Amino acid sequence: MTTIGSAAFPYVSLFDAYTVSTTVPQVPALIDKVTLGPSRSGISYDTLSRIREFDAGNNRLLNVLRPIDDTEDALIALRNDVSSLRQLADDALTLKTAPPTTTTPPPVTPFTPQPIEARTTVPLDQNSPVDGAMAGMRLSISADNGEDFIFTFQNGTTTWGEVIASLNAAEIGVRGRFEAGTDGTRLVLESANGKTGFRLNGTSSRQVVDDLVGISSRYDGEYAAAKFTDGVGSAGTGGAGPQGLTFGSGGALVTAGTGDFEAGSVLRFIGSDGVPRQWGTLTGASIRQAMLDINAMRGSVVAEMTADGRLRLRDTQGGDVGTGRAQGSFAPGSPLALQRLVDAPPQPSLAPDAIAARASAQLDRDSRVSGATNGMRFSITADNGNSFTYTFGMDADTVTWGQVADALALADIGVRIRFDENQIGSPRLSIHSVDDRLGFRINGISSRQVMDDLFGISSPYDGPFRAEMFADGAEWPAVGLAAKEHGMTFGRGAAVKTLGPAQTISAGSSITFIDGDGIQRSWSASGSSTSPISLIEDIKSLRSSVTAELAADGSLRLRSLDGRPITILEQTADFAPETGVMHFVENRPAPDVPLERNAQEQLASMGRVINNRIANLTSTLAGLAYSNNVAFNEILATASTLGAATPGDNWATSEEAILTTRDGIVSALDQINLTLAQLTDRLSTLTAMEERYREIGVDLKNFAVEMLDSYLSWEEARDMAQGIRQKLTQATSNMGSDQARDFLLLLG
Repeated sequence: MTTIGSAAFPYVSLFDAYTVSTTVPQVPALIDKVTLGPSRSGISYDTLSRIREFDAGNNRLLNVLRPIDDTEDALIALRNDVSSLRQLADDALTLKTAPPTTTTPPPVTPFTPQPIEARTTVPLDQNSPVDGAMAGMRLSISADNGEDFIFTFQNGTTTWGEVIASLNAAEIGVRGRFEAGTDGTRLVLESANGKTGFRLNGTSSRQVVDDLVGISSRYDGEYAAAKFTDGVGSAGTGGAGPQGLTFGSGGALVTAGTGDFEAGSVLRFIGSDGVPRQWGTLTGASIRQAMLDINAMRGSVVAEMTADGRLRLRDTQGGDVGTGRAQGSFAPGSPLALQRLVDAPPQPSLAPDAIAARASAQLDRDSRVSGATNGMRFSITADNGNSFTYTFGMDADTVTWGQVADALALADIGVRIRFDENQIGSPRLSIHSVDDRLGFRINGISSRQVMDDLFGISSPYDGPFRAEMFADGAEWPAVGLAAKEHGMTFGRGAAVKTLGPAQTISAGSSITFIDGDGIQRSWSASGSSTSPISLIEDIKSLRSSVTAELAADGSLRLRSLDGRPITILEQTADFAPETGVMHFVENRPAPDVPLERNAQEQLASMGRVINNRIANLTSTLAGLAYSNNVAFNEILATASTLGAATPGDNWATSEEAILTTRDGIVSALDQINLTLAQLTDRLSTLTAMEERYREIGVDLKNFAVEMLDSYLSWEEARDMAQGIRQKLTQATSNMGSDQARDFLLLLG
């Protein structure tokens, strides 16, 4: 067996799987042999035969590298997940040691919109001449509102004050100003309303734009002469030529590469205007054609060509660009697949009384949906009747909350996910009503292993998150009255619910109420007993401002959809006040309950979440150890350390319990970091070894081919072989003796 590295290091288990045949001579012996006779003696043919074995050795080395690389990637992702556990424990400690007594909403930092501007960094005032400008040169600006401005220079004496005066008079939505400071005056080109983006077009002359030292675009980077036209020359047509610099506040996506879109390519996308759109081609199309088609849709998303010829989708209203269906050239991993270029800047915080499910866990667009596996679900139904369900596939372990947010936006049900980075302790994920009037429910078919990522959400009707509110894994819960998982409901309207769980309603039971529109409504079980499901369907069919549903605790609930009150006029039989088995009591909504309130209840919920997530991650770590057989002992030990962390059962009552759990998580995190460092070192060594190995293989092949193609004298063959021997010596001289031996053994 051939082993690489210290026997004490667990990676030997992987390398032992590759046996090096003792019949293949080491490279020095091979070189000696090929110098024993003239080139046409047949030695060169024997050399070529042995080089094939040399290639096989190289393939073995590559097979060693791949699983180590894959394991490193998987461990990095798991490290992020374990780090989120530590953050959860830190949040619990903060809550336990200093629980606030106030009921005021958590503070937010003042919101300051990100300016849309091109700002110079060197002094430039209104009397400054436009250096380098000559007759026929241009400064051209296009605003996102479709307005354009072109200043064509008549001579070389124009000042920047004259150019800016002309721009401001054009009123295209972009203006210029001179900002005085202690170190001189600066020129600023900016959006007139703080919202409209703009582009310094590539048709502008670089001899003009190079005066604007320091300007930088969040999309295109800093000024470079190549981004603008030389002098009075043509900038090209059809998307060719310099593309200039773009300024705006919206997020943007860009294709991974350049080229044409293949037939059957389809992309579904959405911007901040909230309108889902789709572009596709049946026969194939150029990037320029895609640009023209998308821009003809006149939505908040515009298509642009980048300086290196890629397609960019940019939101012009300050939001992000979300994508859904992506086929053909847009499919993940394809040459023209879209990747995120920049995110939209932070948005104003939601109002404290907004209709929203606010997670206190730190989650951003790139946070993985921890614990999700194939077949699990995330499902929402809005009060308008529209529903959305995200079903996780085989790639569940790579799905991010940003992807789920994009899919929800494209479903256009009136509910969105946002990532609020303006909150203290940001980023935070919120699921919210788009118009802040429409209520919604996170359905019980959602998987609890997905939902526990959203720690801290609390319903004004159903209380804080509990795992039993949602389905276990990919299993489908029962339906109707047999269901135990009813999800969580969010809204602003008043509500009443039965004191006990919903059950068969006896004949003669009735309820009369006045809805928010002031209309009297009645329902009764006349003639025979009936299911509460019938009551729910009957009241929904009225299409009034009141809906009926099963609450998280299984009770029957009537809820106002528009924030107005429900007035109960009469209840009989099973609904009779105080005596009826299902009489209604108030279930009024309250402002969303943040993490800092109801500390005991929140800590208990946090403890349950930590238990579930530790179990999931322990299982994932163990699976990784067995799947690749790389760092087997280390990864299995980490799984054991994490699994042995003190459960969160006593978090609500004991600070020491939280600290003990946190210590176990930190130990596991330290082990992962150590293993990653060792993997990185091993990868570096083996990659360098593979590169040297490949180099020598190429030299040997060239040597053998040259022997076949020409008559070499004994001395010429000897000198060439000596050169290869020296190269081999250099390749192994910087290695330790063990590494050099291993290298030669791997060479065969």
